[in-house]
Amino acid sequence: MKTDRVSDILTLIISVISTIMETNNIELLLDIIRLRRSHRDFSERPVPEEMAEKIIEAARWAPSSCNMQFLGLIRVEDRALRGRLVKEGKSHGTILKAPVVFVVTYEKELSQEYHSNIQSGASAIQNMMLAATAMGLGCFWAATVGKEKIVRSLLGIPNRREILALAMFGWPKEKLIAPRRREASEIVHLNAYDSSKDIPLSPNPDDWPLEQLKTFQELRLRSGARYIPYIREEFESVLAAIKKHAPQDVQTWLDLMPATGAYTEKLVQMYPGAQFSIAEIAEQMALFTAQRAGKNLPYCIYQFNGISRPLSQVVSCLFRLEAYPEALKRSTIRDISRVLLPGGTAIIGIVNKYSYFWPLYLAKAALKREFRFPTMTPNMIAPFKPVEPKEILRLAKEHGLKVKATECLFVAPTSEELSSFYSVNKTGLKQKFLQAIEACLKLILPDSFYNHFAKIHVLFLEKKL
Repeated sequence: MKTDRVSDILTLIISVISTIMETNNIELLLDIIRLRRSHRDFSERPVPEEMAEKIIEAARWAPSSCNMQFLGLIRVEDRALRGRLVKEGKSHGTILKAPVVFVVTYEKELSQEYHSNIQSGASAIQNMMLAATAMGLGCFWAATVGKEKIVRSLLGIPNRREILALAMFGWPKEKLIAPRRREASEIVHLNAYDSSKDIPLSPNPDDWPLEQLKTFQELRLRSGARYIPYIREEFESVLAAIKKHAPQDVQTWLDLMPATGAYTEKLVQMYPGAQFSIAEIAEQMALFTAQRAGKNLPYCIYQFNGISRPLSQVVSCLFRLEAYPEALKRSTIRDISRVLLPGGTAIIGIVNKYSYFWPLYLAKAALKREFRFPTMTPNMIAPFKPVEPKEILRLAKEHGLKVKATECLFVAPTSEELSSFYSVNKTGLKQKFLQAIEACLKLILPDSFYNHFAKIHVLFLEKKL
């Protein structure tokens, strides 16, 4: 009897310990999953070979279709080869900085039904990412393999192999903020698919409910927006226009809906004596910009019904009126005027609806079957619809803002916009040729004609005293 009681107690203790261990294991796993971030910037500190071997071991034990284990990892250590992959193959530039780089391939001739090759490869990549995170490494899973034929040639990959992704690892330079996750209720469907949860497949913000638009932009922001300098020539031209026409002795500057934070980052550097603040539609977008700017910038959430910040000498809103429904443009201009000090300057950057941008955008969207970024402007997060400059000027006048100066830029596209792959190469013959065309058009076209069709209009508006 006593032996039975002892046995029962021991069984209970073992059961409790087992339950605790199972609970701790799942929580540990979830913690690792939640900690994983996409790091695009790594330190030069080398990754110990035993860590790289553990990442490979994690890939080996991933599930695969029919247990065929057709995974193929090409470890690219040759720096010159990495350079060629980026320059010639247009592979993701992060491979130049990551200490450990794998090109992930999978057999497609014997494992293609139901995309089983892609599923098998993806499960291996996820294992690699989680193993790296568990060891304190940063990781980056990039779909931007580049120009497939050139990458195949450079790496000797036969046509029977599907090139799936780049998997990169190293010691992260910084700790990244966790992005907002969609709620379970947004992704789980009961018994049948609920189409009402889908986002509109439209590049026109007028077709989007505002809350879906906010969520899409908040999540989309993470897709390389900090690291890829889209249309660098245009970006630098806009900054030069601001330096030329904006007040130099600015004390307070509000950046309204900075989105990617690309301009905010540079403006903070250009005007070190100014106190910058942010008004953004979502907290994570504001935090993203503040982190990018490298300062703890104060911010408020903007809901198109007033800006809860002190009055500022300068208020900028660069290429964001295009991102929201038509009806919200009036309230945005009104709120810019209300938060601007009398005599202060509003800087509004817009993409002109009469320029080449919109037809080029739609053509590339159709060819790529992708409306997110077929062609860009540096602060753009699609959906995005160019606006009519005269309408913005009319609204500005209606709310007490008068024109001080206007800079109109780019009646012809840059080479980067015409390319299938964005590049920061500014010395190519194609780039120089298009720059020459742009200079000639600016010289020979009447100002009224050039301005009417120029892609970029940067408006400098003064609030009446």
